[in-house]
Amino acid sequence: MGYRKFSEEQKRMWVKKFLTRGSTSIDVFCRENAMSATALYRWVSVYGRTDEMKPLARTPHSWTPEEKYTAVMAFYALPVEEQGAYLRREGVHADHIEMWRDKMQKSLVPESSDQRSERGELIYKILDLEKDLQRKEKALAEAAAIIILKKKADLIWGTEDPK
Repeated sequence: MGYRKFSEEQKRMWVKKFLTRGSTSIDVFCRENAMSATALYRWVSVYGRTDEMKPLARTPHSWTPEEKYTAVMAFYALPVEEQGAYLRREGVHADHIEMWRDKMQKSLVPESSDQRSERGELIYKILDLEKDLQRKEKALAEAAAIIILKKKADLIWGTEDPK
């Protein structure tokens, strides 16, 4: 298999794609795009220093609630033809916008008294289970200490085998 030749523009495109790859590992990125990691590192050292090649400083997961709200409102205020450009400009996916919108809508639904009482019952049940767990952990620790002491006593004084 021969070497692939890339133009300067293609190299810049690959570097930009590499720098904005997210959490994908370098090996996976190179395998998926059928390229050498060595060549990619060389290109990054040459082309990756410019401001346009800087990776995104923040991911959509680190946005504040106010920024998410603003993004959702701005996205749905745009005509359908301009929404794709907005997503690319902001560095988010349509899935993020949908997820944020759904969370906002769910948070606005008033909680019924049945849900509140059920939540209260669950909280008390959790507290009871935690208390029970602590009690059992103490008993287990005590039993382990008794077994260790019995073994030490048997080693020191020997065991009595009634015959």
